[in-house]
Amino acid sequence: MLRLYVVALLCLFTCFACQTIERKPVFSPDVLPKEYFNINTSHDTVLRTSRGARIHIPAHAIKATGGILRLAITEAYTITDMVKAGLLTVSNGEPMSSGGMINIRPADDTMAKIVQPITVEIPTDFIQEGMKLFKGERDKTGNLNWVKPDSLAMGQVNQRFANARQLLQQNCYSCHAIEKRVTGPALLHMTARRERKWLHDIIRNIAALLATGDPESNCLFDDYNKTAMTTFPTMSDQEIYDIIDYIDNISKQTDLETYNKVRLAKDSCKAYYKEKGALLFKQNKLIKDNGKFVTEDRRFSGTVTATFIPEVVPNPNNGVYYTFNITSFNWFNVDILTKDLPGIVDSELRVSVTGDYKDNIHVFLLIPSIRLFAEGGPLDGEKHKYGFFTKDGKIPMLINKKAWIIATGEHKDQLVFAQQVFITQQKQELTISPAISSKNAMNEFLKSLELKDIKMEVTDSRNAKGIREIDSLLKAVEGKKPMNFDCGCGETPAPQQASKQIQI
Repeated sequence: MLRLYVVALLCLFTCFACQTIERKPVFSPDVLPKEYFNINTSHDTVLRTSRGARIHIPAHAIKATGGILRLAITEAYTITDMVKAGLLTVSNGEPMSSGGMINIRPADDTMAKIVQPITVEIPTDFIQEGMKLFKGERDKTGNLNWVKPDSLAMGQVNQRFANARQLLQQNCYSCHAIEKRVTGPALLHMTARRERKWLHDIIRNIAALLATGDPESNCLFDDYNKTAMTTFPTMSDQEIYDIIDYIDNISKQTDLETYNKVRLAKDSCKAYYKEKGALLFKQNKLIKDNGKFVTEDRRFSGTVTATFIPEVVPNPNNGVYYTFNITSFNWFNVDILTKDLPGIVDSELRVSVTGDYKDNIHVFLLIPSIRLFAEGGPLDGEKHKYGFFTKDGKIPMLINKKAWIIATGEHKDQLVFAQQVFITQQKQELTISPAISSKNAMNEFLKSLELKDIKMEVTDSRNAKGIREIDSLLKAVEGKKPMNFDCGCGETPAPQQASKQIQI
């Protein structure tokens, strides 16, 4: 990015001010290399230096003998340049922070004079709001003293950044922060990790980018619980790029050293993303093709009419490595059977799922004596608590019946399972803690129940073999990630459950 200055001076300098001591020059600006340019002062001219400065000289802005002028340009943008040349960042004895220095002077015609403003752009790592333009004058010791601060022509840039701050506040900060990971990734150094076009596309429509199989977006999608960020179809391209440029500037201003390290490692990270993202894209397609973790085939000998009330909704996650298959004949859900049974009592049954494996769990209620089998769903406003009929935990129930709670799900390539037997009462709070189990152990338990006309069995999912093969390849890919460097994706174990579809 370039910073724009409009000046009518032979020396350009940007800085902040702040203490006082007399110093004598030790080094000289003459050690810095000079570039020479021949110009015709009657023509509009743009000069570009090898270090990135651009100097716009309107026709007749410089008065020179014969209209021909040779300019000498010296630039000091780094602290090394300034130390080597003895260019102190001091204004009337007060130290300052420099944004860069440039000296433009006639090489031969000492009578040449600037009579109209010329425009000078000098390169800068980032824009520091509050910077001013200073003129360099020699003090009595021979040092350059930076005086006569003036405002910089930064109105357009400042307005863009102000717009970007407002857009971030309105659209982004509910899920993102600059320096820390929240619902979405931290924004700091994001521009060092990614290309501008990629950032534009993911802000505009992440679903479209994911659909292309783009490795970086698929890696992030997997890393953040397979939840896609909001799309912004009405945001203009300029607004999106204002946001990107603002984040870039904040990143450099916050920690330029880390920013540069991230940028240098970007190619290695891209190779890592490409291979990992392609595998994840393929794996996600296999998971989607598996279908639901719980599959049911329920058959009834006669006509059954269900009531329609706000019932609990079971977890909808797809099976990754396993499928829990249920085939039953004349086994009923709560709303089908219990409304017609004598002795039914309005009851309440809540089940809390605790422990290390309480997410993406399926919880079932089994009462063999009345052939009732129902999958539970989360209760309203109660995390990891399940009911089996309505969302407030209510259920019509026969009292003093032997029943089971069964909880099962997946954690990576492992099955989790727990079961608890109980006697039904009018109001009950139960707790169950799933633990790592095996397909054989769970099937042995289900078989031991000796239930008539219902078969429950855990099998490998349709694409389990292919998914496990990709898991092995993903482990190998991790060895290709740059050492001791955060590529910004895949830094924490990615969840293995796939959502039914991308939620936008």
